[in-house]
Amino acid sequence: MPDKKEVMNKIGKIVSEVDYVSAAYVFGSYVHNDDFNDIDVALSISREPDPYKRFKFEMMVARELERQIKPRFEFDVKILNHAP
Repeated sequence: MPDKKEVMNKIGKIVSEVDYVSAAYVFGSYVHNDDFNDIDVALSISREPDPYKRFKFEMMVARELERQIKPRFEFDVKILNHAP
């Protein structure tokens, strides 16, 4: 398994190339322990898509992360622009 810092650096590089992403944050079980199911990534974006386009954007970013990072991890990507 690759080093967590290496994986997080790859995540940062990939999402920095995605249009409209202004910030990304890796959180959850992947960060805090070695027993995890997926890698949670929160995004702040510079536009306000409707709910359907937001979902499609989240899926597109997750798919790109899963495609580019080896070994393959599952990603759960969420846009947090309106999070409480």
